[in-house]
Amino acid sequence: MRHKKEGGAAAMTFVVLLIPVLLVCAGLVIDGGYALSAKRRALGYAESAARVAADSLDHGAVRTGSYEVNETVARTRAQAALATSGVTGDVRVSGREVTVEVTIVQQTAILAAFGMPSITVSSTATARSIDAN
Repeated sequence: MRHKKEGGAAAMTFVVLLIPVLLVCAGLVIDGGYALSAKRRALGYAESAARVAADSLDHGAVRTGSYEVNETVARTRAQAALATSGVTGDVRVSGREVTVEVTIVQQTAILAAFGMPSITVSSTATARSIDAN
């Protein structure tokens, strides 16, 4: 037979153990949502910069019908587009394609209390210059 005092101690132990578990779950939901939002923003920035850069045709190549991207101009335009958005990224140019990768470090709201102060997310987008057709 249990005494009232023992039942209260068991309930208190359960509550004390349950609170950190609930906080971690809340952190995963809330901070996970922030991370997904940051990833979506990174993708938008990468897509925008890649599109701007892919419009940087090499005019000399256009005359010969190759429609390649001017690598120097494309990199400059992509980095400028990223800087306007307040982020940095990696820009790669290959022929008619421009690939931009953006990385964002998202600060956590709850998981910081458990030793995870930030979540790093990245997104990559590729754009291709169009030809005359």
